[in-house]
Amino acid sequence: MSKKSTKQATPSNALIAQMRNRGSVRSSIWHVYSLKANNDLILESHREVAHWLIYLEFDPSIVAFWKPQGEEFNADQRGGRKVKLDAIATNVEGLIEWHEVKPGYIDDLEAHEQLKVQKELAQAAGALYRLFDESTRDARHYQVMPLLRLANFVALTRWSVDINATEALLFQTVGLNRTGTIGSLAQILPNLDMTELVGGLSRLAIKGQVELTIDAFTPNLQTTWSCKVERP
Repeated sequence: MSKKSTKQATPSNALIAQMRNRGSVRSSIWHVYSLKANNDLILESHREVAHWLIYLEFDPSIVAFWKPQGEEFNADQRGGRKVKLDAIATNVEGLIEWHEVKPGYIDDLEAHEQLKVQKELAQAAGALYRLFDESTRDARHYQVMPLLRLANFVALTRWSVDINATEALLFQTVGLNRTGTIGSLAQILPNLDMTELVGGLSRLAIKGQVELTIDAFTPNLQTTWSCKVERP
């Protein structure tokens, strides 16, 4: 008797399916790992990547988020008007945020029916509606590549058997020293692999426990950090 093979819904399969469904659309598609969402994500444009890095993954005011998939819509209580958001987040104050990411510049939200409905439904649901257009990305565009490099270190150490212990050791060390550089941490912890060190430090930054200086060369030995929590 033959057995039917069933494909698991892995991120790779989802990525392939999404690429096939796009047809002749010519835009980038990204497969990334998010520590904060504890999941793999598929992002369909450079602006979605920028938004994920700046306003979700490395934003200390955001404690959790998810990206609606497939037929996941938000609707009013009567199930009438429906909207699909780019991200739904929970901030440090416990408020739910609805994120909409748009290309170009939006001068008048009220002139766009979709955005107007989203804002009204967010208010009805007790959520904070946040619109992100080019004006919100321009001033922080320089952060995208450095943050992407930090996210790559997090992905590289994702399956490391030592990463949790490394993160705990770094948390203790930065708590005792309060400020320093990646180079000074390497001197304090000479036996720690550099990939693990940067990966662990990036995880602490994502969790809002450490603040890293972000510039064109981050991360490097001169990259500064400061502890944002009380002494452990």
